[in-house]
Amino acid sequence: MKGLLIITPVKDSLETARDTFRAVKAGLPNVPCTYTVYDDFSSPENAKLLEQEATQGDFELVHLADLTDHPSPNYLLVLRTAQRRALEKDWGLCIVESDVQGPTCIVLKESYGNAFVPFLVSDFEEIYVIDIRFFEKNMRKCLDVQKM
Repeated sequence: MKGLLIITPVKDSLETARDTFRAVKAGLPNVPCTYTVYDDFSSPENAKLLEQEATQGDFELVHLADLTDHPSPNYLLVLRTAQRRALEKDWGLCIVESDVQGPTCIVLKESYGNAFVPFLVSDFEEIYVIDIRFFEKNMRKCLDVQKM
């Protein structure tokens, strides 16, 4: 696997977000990783707490208020932004999480899969994009861990 992009959209659910931060940090593989948290117009108090969490160096924090004036929810913007970043890097595994209600999608791709994924982001809660050319782990085990 070339690398991993991890995103977490957050809006005022700081305790849940902290659990997510810890889980991601504990499970990072030995490949290049980028972990980005997107703050979707959290309250000023929670935005400040997120900034304090980000100073520990575990993730990059993006305040969506710096990218758009569209009120929350902005999950589609987050997903498209993160997806574009992952596809530009052509990383082997891209995990996209959101609070959008819907099913999970797994895309097993090769070079042509990059063009297909943008059509999925509005319909799935989680999208896992796995580039089979670079995925070196046990697929069944990974799917079991993710309860898929």
